Amino acid sequence: MILIGLAMLISKSSREELINRSKENIMFFGFVNIIFGLPIIIVHNKWVGVWEAIISLIAWLSVIKGFIRILNLPYFNKLREEKLNNFSESSLKKYSFVIIIIGGVFIYGSFLKV
Repeated sequence: MILIGLAMLISKSSREELINRSKENIMFFGFVNIIFGLPIIIVHNKWVGVWEAIISLIAWLSVIKGFIRILNLPYFNKLREEKLNNFSESSLKKYSFVIIIIGGVFIYGSFLKV
């Protein structure tokens, strides 16, 4: 997450490429979401601690997002198009910072002794 955030923050072409690919490959990214989410659900579906619950929640949200993308529902396509068309440079940079911070929090959490 940190590397993706840095790439989006540093390179304008990376931001534009991410938006263009997201528009073109909706179903492909849906399969990617499912491929990344399902193994985490299978191996790490624990809801006992804070970090375990956060990881499980993100995995479930990834799988749900993948199914929604694969279903290709018109309502969600309309929302996605509006969202992608209304991004400004400043909002993309803000999202890049948020991605970097979340990645740092996960790195910090991975080294905590539970």
